[in-house]
Amino acid sequence: MLQQDNTKKKFFKFQSTFKLPNETLEISINYNDTILAISDLKNIQLYQILEFQFIYHSTLEGHQGGITTLLFSTQSNTLFSGGRDKIIIIWKEIDNQFTIFQLIKENTDWIQQIAVFSNDCYFISTSDDHSIKLWSQSNTQQWSCIQTIQNEEWDPSYVSFNKQQNLVVCVTKYNQFAIWNFQKDILKKIQAVNLENFKSIQQIFFSEENLIFILTLMQTIEIWQQNNENFLFEKKSSFFCQKQQYFIHFNINLQYLAGLEAGSAIQIYHLDQNKELQQIQTIDGNYQASITSNLNGVHLIIIKDYNCLESWQFQN
Repeated sequence: MLQQDNTKKKFFKFQSTFKLPNETLEISINYNDTILAISDLKNIQLYQILEFQFIYHSTLEGHQGGITTLLFSTQSNTLFSGGRDKIIIIWKEIDNQFTIFQLIKENTDWIQQIAVFSNDCYFISTSDDHSIKLWSQSNTQQWSCIQTIQNEEWDPSYVSFNKQQNLVVCVTKYNQFAIWNFQKDILKKIQAVNLENFKSIQQIFFSEENLIFILTLMQTIEIWQQNNENFLFEKKSSFFCQKQQYFIHFNINLQYLAGLEAGSAIQIYHLDQNKELQQIQTIDGNYQASITSNLNGVHLIIIKDYNCLESWQFQN
């Protein structure tokens, strides 16, 4: 059951708000917390981050359709984006300016999600063309597809890998996910799971200790844990949320989970030593689209009303 912290300690404190020129759907912070990338219908705006303030830097143009996924590498100022134009673009910073380093046109439908391995040597993409693709970087730093997993019955979307980078989880259908082992440049499926009662999966990701978080459309967050005997994943617990969460963000460093109640509030949960979620804070407001944080977790950025950013800072 979902625990609630009775101390009512504020986990995050409001710092600033910033009005955006256009509707924003996707956001990402670079590895050293100095650049924020946001996307509107086709373009990416970059902002310098200075003491929780945002200073416009530049606009990146390259996509011909809406951007569906956007994220920085965790090791460098390399930016990955994918969109409805079926294109993946890899942007690199050269002389303080971001330019297109590689434009990939190997999918036949929308790009859904991209997940970049922390060593910057691989990334995985999912697409509405029913494919999951594994990409590797060559000695020339160009990316090439080294494996395609195709299933016409799948609609792959959210994808995530564990800290050890040897397991990958992906939503394959509305109520199904699969887990692959990753070794020697090959993904090998080890488990496929259908959620009970036809629960629809809204989002899925790994946490630090091989826990899988699953956000469903039945107001629940499920936590799955690996069995030490057969190494398969089993449901450990299920937490009922007072309102439907439409997006969740987990920060590994500080072990907190931020859940978005669309048009309502942000709920902050803490993952304790027993791997139980404790609700520790409610941030009221008309929040709509997305949440992100920097790598160490002290800087939380929330999209409000689609065209406004809010900065919140972790309080010790």
